[in-house]
Amino acid sequence: MDPVKRQTILSEIERWRNSKLLPEHYCDFLMNLYIDEQDAVKGKVARHSSSASTRRNIWKSFLILGVISLFLVCSLYFTSFHPVMQIGISLFVIATLYGIGIVQRQKNNSTTAYICIGLASIILLYSGELILRINEWNSASAVISTIAFSGALWILIGTVARIGLLHCCGWILLAMAYTWLIQWFHPEPKWYVGQLYVIPVVVILFILGRNRIAIDRINGWILISISCLFLIIPEVYGLIFSDISHPILIISMLCKILSLLLIMWFVLRKPKMKEWVTG
Repeated sequence: MDPVKRQTILSEIERWRNSKLLPEHYCDFLMNLYIDEQDAVKGKVARHSSSASTRRNIWKSFLILGVISLFLVCSLYFTSFHPVMQIGISLFVIATLYGIGIVQRQKNNSTTAYICIGLASIILLYSGELILRINEWNSASAVISTIAFSGALWILIGTVARIGLLHCCGWILLAMAYTWLIQWFHPEPKWYVGQLYVIPVVVILFILGRNRIAIDRINGWILISISCLFLIIPEVYGLIFSDISHPILIISMLCKILSLLLIMWFVLRKPKMKEWVTG
C-alpha cells in the first residue's frame, strides 16, 4: 500500500482510539492490518516509553506534593519546636535547596537553579532572624552574626554556582553587618573613626578584585564595586544618622568616588605596545 495512504488510515484509527469511537481492541486489530512488523515494534516501544514517562511524572508529582505538605506542617508548628529542631529543619531545607540548585546549575538548567538557590537564600536570612526573634535572642551580636553568616554563605554559593547577583548581594549583607558592628562598638562614631574602619577593607577588596579579574572578570569587578561601596559607608552613615553638615559629607563622597575611579583607571588600564621602527 502507498505509505501516504497507510499513514492517513493509521492516523484516522488513532483518532478513533483517542475519541473512544471504537473499543481499544478493535483499534489494535485495525492497526495491525495496516502496519508492518517493524512499525509495530516501534509503536510498542513508543507506547511503553510513554507509559513509563507517565508513571515517573506521577511519582514526581506525589513526591513534590509530599515535600510541600511536610513544609507546610513544619511552617505551621515551627514556633513550637525546640530551638535545636528549628535550626536543624532550617539547615536541612536550605542545604537541600542549595544542593538541588547547584546540581541543576551544572546541568545548565538555569531556571530551576535560580529558583532553588533564590529560595534557599531567602529562607536562610528569614529563618535566621525568625529563630532569633522567637527565642528572644535579640542581642546585637547575634543579629550581626546571623547577617554576616548569611552574607558569607551567599558569596560562597554565588561563586560556586557562578551567580554574580547573589555574590554581590552577599557582599552587601556583609557591608550592612560591618556597619552595624562599627555602630555597636561606637554608638556615635566620628567621621574619622569610620574611615579607620573602612579604608583597610577597601584596600584588601580592591587588591583581591584586581587580581581576580585575570581569572574571573565578573567576580573581580564585583569585588572592586563592593570596595567602592565600603569606601562611602562613613559618608552614607553620616548622612542618615549623624549631625555632620550634609554638604561636607557629599563633597567627601564625591571626592572619594573620583579618586577611586582615577586609581582604577591607572591600575587597570592596559599599556599600549610601543612600536619600534628600525631604519
